[in-house]
Amino acid sequence: MLKRIHYFFAAQVIEGDEEQTRVARLLNIILVAFVFITFVFAVIGPFIYPEPYPATIIFIVQLLLWRGARILVSRGYVRLASTILATVLWLMATTILILSGGMSSPYVLTFVTVVLIAGLLLGAQGGILFTGLSVFSGVVIVFLEVNGILPTTPWLAMDTTFIRLVVLAANMAIVAIFQYLTWNSLNQALDSLRHSQAALAAKVEETQKWAETATAANNYKSELIARVSHELRTPLGSILGLSEMIGLGVVGTLSDEQQEVMEKIVKNANYLQELVSDLLDQSRIASGQLVLNLAPFSPIELVQHISAAVSALVREKNLDYKTEVAPDLPASVVGDPDRTRQILINLVRNAIKFTEKGSVTVRVYCPDREHWAMQVQDTGIGFPKDAQEAIFEPFRQLRSELTQKKGGVGLGLSIVKYLTNQMDGQISVESEVGHGSTFTIILPLVTGE
Repeated sequence: MLKRIHYFFAAQVIEGDEEQTRVARLLNIILVAFVFITFVFAVIGPFIYPEPYPATIIFIVQLLLWRGARILVSRGYVRLASTILATVLWLMATTILILSGGMSSPYVLTFVTVVLIAGLLLGAQGGILFTGLSVFSGVVIVFLEVNGILPTTPWLAMDTTFIRLVVLAANMAIVAIFQYLTWNSLNQALDSLRHSQAALAAKVEETQKWAETATAANNYKSELIARVSHELRTPLGSILGLSEMIGLGVVGTLSDEQQEVMEKIVKNANYLQELVSDLLDQSRIASGQLVLNLAPFSPIELVQHISAAVSALVREKNLDYKTEVAPDLPASVVGDPDRTRQILINLVRNAIKFTEKGSVTVRVYCPDREHWAMQVQDTGIGFPKDAQEAIFEPFRQLRSELTQKKGGVGLGLSIVKYLTNQMDGQISVESEVGHGSTFTIILPLVTGE
């Protein structure tokens, strides 16, 4: 029985819409309150008023209104139901005021309740709208009073102190109830906000713990990579040295087939050594341990050294390799010669790796009096503009059939960008798919003279 009563009086919940649910609950409370008040007057009205009293009819009308509003709310038309209720209450207040003697009637206070209900259900705009309608009703009633055409109904027009007090008390009670509901709704919202803040703080704390764990794991990973890379360098150096000695015939003359095998061993050992060096540099970058050692060096000798280092790769792929050194380039500049060489050789090797035919050009020049630049241009596969930022991320490689065949772990360009930034330089790239790429490194010009 209690469940049925609760179901009958309980407001509907609008799934996924907390604001609509709040309005639906408030609408239900208003309707239940008015039905109850009308019911009470329907019972006691005949004992107070000797004239015919239609409270029973009003009670039935309000009961139907309540039921209709619940149907509308159940179908999601909460605002429509609220508008209908506010309009019906405004019409009832206007009608009662006309029938009870005009603006001198105590029922004039009912408009305050109408405006309050409209504001609570429909928001500020609803409150303003029904304030205007109430003022309009007042103007019409005054007009009817002035012209002496205002009808009266005896049981409504009873002008007694008791009736005035009852109407005033009822309106004040309704105002107090809705004020309480408003503050209660506000307190619930504040409680919800506090709970949300507490939950957010807990999540932030949990996230910080996870971040600390992740940082510790990342530091351990970097330390492990650095240690393993360092340990791999020694045996790789030995393999390279012994392989080159065997290739030179130190332990005996090799056949052509044996010489070819040794060249492959040397080539793969060199690749492994480069990979280990990149991993070691990346771990130093992650831990902030990579430092620059400044010293004077010759840009021209740097270009010549790079050309010698990649000559075998160029011959293997039958590429046109060119170098261009500007005549105004200083004979000596100050920087980290090893890291500058690392930047240039990474760019040149990338250019050779991703160029199947055509040329690779290395330019060294001064774009202005305060800077010098290294530029590597190729006629290789290129890449789209939207990938120009991604290629500088660590362990990031563009996905294509050719890049997968060429291998690598995607550290070369990220190290190039880091070293360039450490040298207070700038790196830029221009590329088009199928038409090659041009990488330009601009560094501060400090001469070694």
